[in-house]
Amino acid sequence: DRLERLCLYLARPPLSNDRLTLEDDGRISLRLKPPYSDGTTHLRLSPEGLIERLCALIPRPRTHRVRYHGVFAPAAKLR
Repeated sequence: DRLERLCLYLARPPLSNDRLTLEDDGRISLRLKPPYSDGTTHLRLSPEGLIERLCALIPRPRTHRVRYHGVFAPAAKLR
């Protein structure tokens, strides 16, 4: 049961299917969770534009995923 839950967690999509809709003109409409400060509630993207935004979320290979600042930084004088 725990292994199945872990596999489901790892295989989850980056966006909920409930938030994505395909428009008549071929664009994809993404409903935002909180609206932007200007009142925007949906983003209309081409399929390529959506893929570009998803690819920007993937970290580059062999890079650190956690950066420490302040006292926890590698060259902090208070360490």
